[in-house]
Amino acid sequence: MTRLRVLTLTGATLLCLAITTGCRPPEPEEASHSAAPYSDPRPAPSVPPPSLTPTEVSLPAPKAPGAPTHRMEIAWSLGTAAEGLATHPSGESFYIKGFNGLAHVDAEGRPIEEIMGPPDFDPAGGPVSLGMEQLVRVAQLDGDTRPEFIVFGSWGQTVSAVDDDGEGLWVYPGPDTGTDDVWVADLDGDGEDEIIIGYNGSGGLHVVESDGEGQWADTSIGNCWHVVAGDYDDNGTVEVLSTSAKPQISVYEPGGTPDALLDLGLMPNMVRVVHRGERSPVLVGAGHSMMADSVAFGMTHGGSAAWVVSFPAGRFGHLSEAMPALDRPWVAMADMGGGVVVLDAESGSVIAESPPGFVAGGGLAWLSPPDEPDPILVAASDHGEAKGFRIVP
Repeated sequence: MTRLRVLTLTGATLLCLAITTGCRPPEPEEASHSAAPYSDPRPAPSVPPPSLTPTEVSLPAPKAPGAPTHRMEIAWSLGTAAEGLATHPSGESFYIKGFNGLAHVDAEGRPIEEIMGPPDFDPAGGPVSLGMEQLVRVAQLDGDTRPEFIVFGSWGQTVSAVDDDGEGLWVYPGPDTGTDDVWVADLDGDGEDEIIIGYNGSGGLHVVESDGEGQWADTSIGNCWHVVAGDYDDNGTVEVLSTSAKPQISVYEPGGTPDALLDLGLMPNMVRVVHRGERSPVLVGAGHSMMADSVAFGMTHGGSAAWVVSFPAGRFGHLSEAMPALDRPWVAMADMGGGVVVLDAESGSVIAESPPGFVAGGGLAWLSPPDEPDPILVAASDHGEAKGFRIVP
């Protein structure tokens, strides 16, 4: 069955088509999951540019990466058009998004269900469905127990929400500069996620409500290659963080008030927050030093722990993804056209590297199956395969 929703925004008509498949039995009517009656989203209003003095962060001298302490052993390979990967909230399965659609897959690489089929095309060859976005984040948009999905494309023109029946909910009318990165997090504690979007060029940083309504934006920064949310300073509040064309990491309070400009003495192009239970979170990222070395870095707020690891020049030239592990202080980084490296966020030590011959092509997803002693890292290859790696000592 095909459902079509038309959103009319400032004179432009966006076609939001979602495809549901017959791959699972129909649910009783009272348990059906229908799209909420969202209004047409509006773009986020810009917040005043930050008037902050950059905070100089003193990082230690770079160290060599050292030999890995674990191995990445291939457990299975799923030959499909995979680019975007996202972990199910249980940590026991994951989702694959590519130009062939959106599917739910278990920890052994076995398909569970197809959520969205391939995109439809009009007679002239143009896409008319949400299926063109090849990347995905799992979100909670309506406070129930079933996940929704934010689908987007690298340098794509749309960021869209889809429910777990594959039905489109909304399309955010952001700038046409192209999307760099998307992250989801509950910034205000209401049980529904906000969507953080980093745009290419002059598009800036946007934060969007769960219904697609723009909440706030900072367009004083551009080329927001990667964005994230987390309580990086351990004060009980989730902050929004973004890289940009500036040699800084911009930090914002949930409502958009600029909080800090972190000057790390390098050009960061990746940022993630790794939580460690009751201990202070670690801000982890990667970029280039002023001497053009490729580096990964980690630091706690206040500098109680910090490290910098230097890699061969060009190693992190095009970081497509970085993803913290679910149950240990690790972070995986995928360098598109290169490999995958797993780092210990506390020390910078190399946990594991992808085997020779594996070339990263996109997303990452961590799994922690209850019957597995070792975590599984799912990585998309440059050939569109999703490979499951066990991280073993």
